[in-house]
Amino acid sequence: MQEVFSPRQLVFEKILFWWLPIGLALLGALIGFGIFAAVPPVYEAEAEIHVAVDFSIIGLVTDIEQDQFIELVGDLIKSSLVVDQLREQNPLVSNETFWQMASLERRNMQWILKIRHADPSIAGEIVSTWQKIAFEAIQESHVHALVASSLSDYLDTLTKCLEQSVPQVPSNTACDSLSVLELQGQLEQTATGIQEELALSNGISPAISVSAFPESGMPPYRVSGSRTGYLLSGGGIGFILGVWIISFIQNKKLISFQFKN
Repeated sequence: MQEVFSPRQLVFEKILFWWLPIGLALLGALIGFGIFAAVPPVYEAEAEIHVAVDFSIIGLVTDIEQDQFIELVGDLIKSSLVVDQLREQNPLVSNETFWQMASLERRNMQWILKIRHADPSIAGEIVSTWQKIAFEAIQESHVHALVASSLSDYLDTLTKCLEQSVPQVPSNTACDSLSVLELQGQLEQTATGIQEELALSNGISPAISVSAFPESGMPPYRVSGSRTGYLLSGGGIGFILGVWIISFIQNKKLISFQFKN
């Protein structure tokens, strides 16, 4: 008797073996949970430093110049000056391993400090300390930048006084109390002071201001994968595998039927 192909039978077999995709999905979910439990967790903690530019101090600047001001803040945040202080305060930080756990990301006018660690409390502690040290270093550098700017204005005043010491130039009563030798001495002293203050400013502009947010850092969160993600991935793979097995068996029967006929 010749075998007759029946599409209804194929549908019936799919319904009959409904348990296979469901069972493999459950098995895949269990395997996903096992992987989740076996993989060491990694947590990430973040802290932010916001940068603002005061145009009333420096006037109008180009976008490139403003970008440079912000980039110089980032250079100071990741400088050895800051990292060395962090290493002194936290024994878990070393020059060799710090940048394996740390990263610095810029978002427009913000610098995002990130620390990854298996212990969320350690990640939070390190990023908070890093933010605090970096913020204080920026503030201190900013003070030196302001002093350098003031000395530069004073240098311009002394230069004008020296020019007015020439008889042909109208005298300024503000300069009358200083002799030429005194003016030259103060010019040299002020120029030296400017160089020293600029070196201590670490390139920070006197026109910038910074704020730390939040001051204690953000709560750490897991970045090595969520439990839900592992469960859904494992369950999805198991379900697809079950459907594929049923389709494979039915396709094999269909090919066998065509071959016989």
